[in-house]
Amino acid sequence: MATKWKNKGLFAVAVLLFIYGLNALSLLLHEGYRFVGQSYFDTQEYQNYRDTFIGHLRLYVLSGKSESEWINAIREKDPYQADVKNTQKKYQSLIDKAKAKGDEKTANALKKELEKKISVLDRQFSNALEEFKSDYERKKMLFYNEERAFKYRIKDMNTGQVYTNLPEDKNIRDVTRRYQTFHPIPEEAFHKDDRMMSDIAMGSAAYEGEIGLSRHAPSDSAVMIGYRDFLKDQRRFYFTTLTGLIALAAGIVLFIKRPLSVASGPWTARLPFDVVLAGAAYATLFVWDVFRVWGSPRDFISLIMEAVKLSAAYILWTMAIERWRKGTPERLLRQSVTYRFWRVCRDLFLNRSIALQTLILLFVVFVAGMLAWPILGDPSLVFVFGPVELVLGLPALYAILKRSAAISRLVEHTNHLAAGFMLPDLPARGRSPFARLEANINRLKHGVVISQEKEAKSERLKTELITNVSHDLRTPLTSIMTYAELLKQQALGDEKSREYVEIITRKAKRLKVLIDDLFEVSKMASGAVELQKRRVDLVQLLHQALAENEERIAQSGLTFRVKAPEQPIYAMVDGQKCWRVFDNLIGNILKYSLENTRVYIHAEVKGQEAVFTFKNITKYELNDDVDELFERFKRGEPSRHTEGSGLGLAIAKSIVDLHGGGLDIAVDGDLFKVTVTFPLAH
Repeated sequence: MATKWKNKGLFAVAVLLFIYGLNALSLLLHEGYRFVGQSYFDTQEYQNYRDTFIGHLRLYVLSGKSESEWINAIREKDPYQADVKNTQKKYQSLIDKAKAKGDEKTANALKKELEKKISVLDRQFSNALEEFKSDYERKKMLFYNEERAFKYRIKDMNTGQVYTNLPEDKNIRDVTRRYQTFHPIPEEAFHKDDRMMSDIAMGSAAYEGEIGLSRHAPSDSAVMIGYRDFLKDQRRFYFTTLTGLIALAAGIVLFIKRPLSVASGPWTARLPFDVVLAGAAYATLFVWDVFRVWGSPRDFISLIMEAVKLSAAYILWTMAIERWRKGTPERLLRQSVTYRFWRVCRDLFLNRSIALQTLILLFVVFVAGMLAWPILGDPSLVFVFGPVELVLGLPALYAILKRSAAISRLVEHTNHLAAGFMLPDLPARGRSPFARLEANINRLKHGVVISQEKEAKSERLKTELITNVSHDLRTPLTSIMTYAELLKQQALGDEKSREYVEIITRKAKRLKVLIDDLFEVSKMASGAVELQKRRVDLVQLLHQALAENEERIAQSGLTFRVKAPEQPIYAMVDGQKCWRVFDNLIGNILKYSLENTRVYIHAEVKGQEAVFTFKNITKYELNDDVDELFERFKRGEPSRHTEGSGLGLAIAKSIVDLHGGGLDIAVDGDLFKVTVTFPLAH
């Protein structure tokens, strides 16, 4: 754990160093031209101070004009006269045209309008003149302050007059930090606000000379304040750049030697891949924005925020690359939010009715919400949009509440069903999807009830099956063991021994029949029986079964009435298995029929089927659930004193089902009826 936290701490330090280094590198690229190999006198700031002073110098010194002389010059060369002349020319043309047409009214109106225009121009000129006076005094004060900082010696090339603020014995190089040649000043050197001055001709004056910043300039002057600020910024630039480049190199080394693995945690595997990728791209935009605006020193908080952004981009990109390297495209797609959203949309359209209703409802809610914003901004619009909200919003709200109530009702109902409470059926009214869902739940509930009843019955029959198997197997086995013990006695005579051996043999044969029947019915239930189908006459097969049991029929006291067509009834069946069906049914009749009653056997053809009907009067009372007679080891005689395995009907039904036929039982009082059908051969 300590190593883990140590790695994370080193990663955080590396990020901070890297951010600080990048900030320094960006500062070098953006501001290096201002500080590297440059002095304050090369900056644009100083050039602006100097140019401003030059403009004031020309206004107050080189021009040789006082304030009153400037005002008079401006009055003599009114810059607004051109506007006045153009206006008079334009209106005079219109007035002349009106007079030519004899329209004195229009001409007089144009004259009045012209007078107003000229009055406006005169008023503008007066205002501009007053503004010049105010500006002149303000700039004059600035010039006196600037003159304390700047020293100059300038010569008028036309008159030879020299203008300077230096003593006679001083050279400008001795009193300035840096000298520079003073070139002739063009008209553009005037300040941009000096419109009236720039419109006054200054003649063809040309100047040359020098100007510089005094070594003893006042510390509170604007140019000196700028000078000190430049030196401070230059020192900070060199310090930040040097330390930043060192920090950048250290950060890169830490990144290489101590890479942080962020994609191996269990929480990262739960994040969808497209969310990670989108987060990485979004974080990269933040980092790019940080790079774009870098270029000035940052405070500690700014560095922390930029470190967080860069860390997020690094972690997310590392996570995305690691997930892509370890996973397959299909797996990453299935884990994405996009894929999940597509599956939701796909599942939504499994029922187009629900999908259409949902989309319409969402659209109505969206429109209602958009119309609500103007009402919130301006309540007076409630009279305009209020009716629309009532028409759209209330029905949408009712539809949402109705569907939510239906879902709640369904969830509550299914919770009770899952807990085992059989509630009344859901209403399932209408044709809506929820009504169909309620109807389906009702059907499922009924199916569960039926399934539970069948399961209970199956459990009961299973218990009876175990009991019956145990009884039927134990009875002959007990007899065999008993008589075998008796045979061990030496006092028995030959006659008695033969009698016991006969009993053992008979019980062993019964046990063998029971085991064979059980084995056969098990094979049929598992589908492991192979049928040897041939074209067989079922009527002849029935007569063979009756002939095999002729002796037993004669001893039973039963009267058999057999009705069968003289022509053959052919079917594609396994003859041996079908004979077993008839034999089992006849055997059941002989065991369970009431003495001295009639037995009816009828064979006929109905459609594409051969139908055999067996009817007899039962010796024992049967219950209503005749389907249980098909169960294994089920007997019509509950005491189980009769011979047999209890598998006869189960085997017969399995054989008939394997042939694609049917075996049905019906009980009407004491009348027991079995109907067997086989498909006819084509």
